[in-house]
Amino acid sequence: MFSNPTNPPTTFLAGYSAAWSVIDVQLELCIIELSDEGEEMVNSMVSPERPIYLHGNSWRHYVSTLTNGLSGGYSTLVPARFGSLKSLVVCPRPSANTSLYDVYSLSGRVNPNLSQYWWRIGSNLLPSKPVYLENSSNTGGYGEAFAELQKAWHSLSTPANASTLPFQVYNVADTAASAGKWSNSAVGAPSYVAANGLTYSPVQLAQTNACSSSGSSATTSYYTLSATYQNGFVIAQELESFALRNDVLLSGFNSLSQQIFFEANITNAVGQAYTLDFYANYDQILVLENGILSARF
Repeated sequence: MFSNPTNPPTTFLAGYSAAWSVIDVQLELCIIELSDEGEEMVNSMVSPERPIYLHGNSWRHYVSTLTNGLSGGYSTLVPARFGSLKSLVVCPRPSANTSLYDVYSLSGRVNPNLSQYWWRIGSNLLPSKPVYLENSSNTGGYGEAFAELQKAWHSLSTPANASTLPFQVYNVADTAASAGKWSNSAVGAPSYVAANGLTYSPVQLAQTNACSSSGSSATTSYYTLSATYQNGFVIAQELESFALRNDVLLSGFNSLSQQIFFEANITNAVGQAYTLDFYANYDQILVLENGILSARF
């Protein structure tokens, strides 16, 4: 648990200035011993001389960085080599937030002005054309990226599994508010900065044609530390449909002999350094043989 000299263990909205320490760390293991009857039932289905194969699913984490002021082309290696790679996820966040105690690091995710992106796996580009995060000349219009995200979660055609991620939370970018963009605030509803330079609330916007000449629908990010939970940008790529395999257990992309690069274009130079957290979801086979459990992936 987490312990503080002046406060009991708790979850908190605002950070404490007093130091915290991790105490009473325990590893609790459980061994299930079968009865003779249960062991006979297992042995009747699987010979004790043969290994037992169990299918599982796991994640691997990789980190890359994006320097302050970067613009133009961007490419970084993602060393995710697996026999059955199912999906890849990118969660960018400002590097300055990684060590702050009062920032919601799990949800304080911001688009570092990526205007389009794609994955290069060996000689293949996935998807076959770039995914655009822009509309007209401004970063924004995240519809394509959000659709790819839903495909990765197998929820694109299933309304019951659709995300509850709000538009204003997902459409966040490093660029400051400008004409044709939504501008978030730490409190209250977001406002729209129209091409005519005036600011409208959602209700006022519905009563005008101010957005007829807008170039983008991107929002700016919440940089107020206690409000960073309202930044929810994420990129994901589903890979099973590109695997071209009909195996019963393994349905992902075989990347064991291929390098993977995440590549993108940045229209406007980023105003700060970013940390990109990559997550690889893959199939794994657990093998129990001679009392030893091993994993293959």
